[in-house]
Amino acid sequence: HQLPPQVNGGRVAALEILFSSPAIGNMIREGKTPQITSAIQTGQREGMVDMDTSIRRLYDAGRITARAALDKAIDKEGFKDLEGK
Repeated sequence: HQLPPQVNGGRVAALEILFSSPAIGNMIREGKTPQITSAIQTGQREGMVDMDTSIRRLYDAGRITARAALDKAIDKEGFKDLEGK
Protein backbone atom coordinates (compact mmCIF):
# COMPACT_ATOMS: atom_id res chain seq x y z
CA HIS A 1 0.00 0.00 0.00
CA GLN A 2 0.90 3.66 -0.34
CA LEU A 3 -0.59 6.68 1.39
CA PRO A 4 -0.69 9.64 -1.00
CA PRO A 5 -2.01 12.96 0.31
CA GLN A 6 -5.69 13.61 -0.27
CA VAL A 7 -6.93 16.76 -1.94
CA ASN A 8 -8.89 17.73 1.20
CA GLY A 9 -6.08 16.92 3.63
CA GLY A 10 -5.00 13.76 5.30
CA ARG A 11 -4.00 10.65 3.41
CA VAL A 12 -5.79 7.95 1.44
CA ALA A 13 -4.75 4.33 0.91
CA ALA A 14 -3.74 3.17 -2.56
CA LEU A 15 -3.87 -0.62 -2.31
CA GLU A 16 -2.41 -3.34 -4.47
CA ILE A 17 -4.44 -6.54 -4.13
CA LEU A 18 -2.84 -9.88 -5.00
CA PHE A 19 -4.39 -13.29 -4.44
CA SER A 20 -2.10 -16.22 -3.99
CA SER A 21 -2.09 -18.84 -6.71
CA PRO A 22 0.28 -21.58 -7.86
CA ALA A 23 1.37 -19.35 -10.76
CA ILE A 24 2.22 -16.46 -8.40
CA GLY A 25 4.08 -18.86 -6.10
CA ASN A 26 6.14 -20.11 -9.04
CA MET A 27 6.99 -16.56 -10.13
CA ILE A 28 8.23 -15.73 -6.64
CA ARG A 29 10.23 -18.96 -6.28
CA GLU A 30 11.82 -18.52 -9.71
CA GLY A 31 12.65 -14.85 -9.11
CA LYS A 32 10.31 -13.67 -11.85
CA THR A 33 8.73 -10.97 -9.70
CA PRO A 34 8.51 -8.42 -12.57
CA GLN A 35 5.86 -10.72 -14.10
CA ILE A 36 3.61 -10.43 -11.06
CA THR A 37 2.09 -7.14 -12.24
CA SER A 38 0.93 -8.84 -15.45
CA ALA A 39 -0.57 -11.65 -13.39
CA ILE A 40 -2.43 -9.11 -11.25
CA GLN A 41 -3.79 -7.38 -14.36
CA THR A 42 -4.91 -10.74 -15.74
CA GLY A 43 -6.63 -11.47 -12.43
CA GLN A 44 -8.73 -8.30 -12.35
CA ARG A 45 -11.93 -10.30 -12.82
CA GLU A 46 -11.12 -12.11 -9.57
CA GLY A 47 -10.62 -8.79 -7.75
CA MET A 48 -6.87 -8.26 -8.08
CA VAL A 49 -5.72 -4.64 -8.46
CA ASP A 50 -2.24 -3.40 -9.33
CA MET A 51 -0.84 -0.29 -7.66
CA ASP A 52 -1.04 1.97 -10.70
CA THR A 53 -4.71 1.10 -11.27
CA SER A 54 -5.44 1.91 -7.63
CA ILE A 55 -3.62 5.25 -7.93
CA ARG A 56 -5.41 6.08 -11.20
CA ARG A 57 -8.79 5.34 -9.61
CA LEU A 58 -8.02 7.71 -6.74
CA TYR A 59 -7.03 10.43 -9.21
CA ASP A 60 -10.09 9.86 -11.42
CA ALA A 61 -12.31 10.10 -8.34
CA GLY A 62 -10.75 13.48 -7.47
CA ARG A 63 -9.28 12.21 -4.22
CA ILE A 64 -5.63 12.89 -5.09
CA THR A 65 -3.89 15.45 -7.28
CA ALA A 66 -2.09 14.74 -10.54
CA ARG A 67 1.21 15.49 -8.78
CA ALA A 68 0.47 12.92 -6.06
CA ALA A 69 -0.51 10.34 -8.69
CA LEU A 70 2.71 10.94 -10.65
CA ASP A 71 4.82 10.81 -7.49
CA LYS A 72 3.36 7.48 -6.35
CA ALA A 73 3.00 5.75 -9.74
CA ILE A 74 5.14 2.69 -10.34
CA ASP A 75 5.10 2.92 -14.16
CA LYS A 76 5.46 6.66 -14.76
CA GLU A 77 4.85 6.19 -18.51
CA GLY A 78 1.24 5.25 -17.79
CA PHE A 79 0.71 8.64 -16.15
CA LYS A 80 2.25 10.89 -18.83
CA ASP A 81 -1.18 12.38 -19.53
CA LEU A 82 -1.12 13.95 -16.05
CA GLU A 83 2.08 15.91 -16.55
CA GLY A 84 1.45 19.62 -16.26
CA LYS A 85 -1.94 19.21 -14.57
